[in-house]
Amino acid sequence: KKPITINIKNGLFSDLQEVGGWMNYTTEELLLVRISGSEIRAFDNKCPHQGNRDRWTYDGSQFTCQSHNNSFSNSCSGSLTCYETSLEGDVLTISFD
Repeated sequence: KKPITINIKNGLFSDLQEVGGWMNYTTEELLLVRISGSEIRAFDNKCPHQGNRDRWTYDGSQFTCQSHNNSFSNSCSGSLTCYETSLEGDVLTISFD
């Protein structure tokens, strides 16, 4: 899969402009979360339990799949597949290597 480039100033991504902001970017099947001023993490939005993609909540440290209330850390060492990201200014690049 080719890398994705996102301008987070685009209104669709306005939640990512603040630390702690997140979104379920269903078009690309990703969960995105702003960890710090310089880091946004990207995860596959497929629940490891049942494969659900569209019913997520986030409490500041964990994503919870609303299908069965399973929770997953926002850490790249957790159960959700984490992708490489880089943030340069307002441009987020997500790589799938």
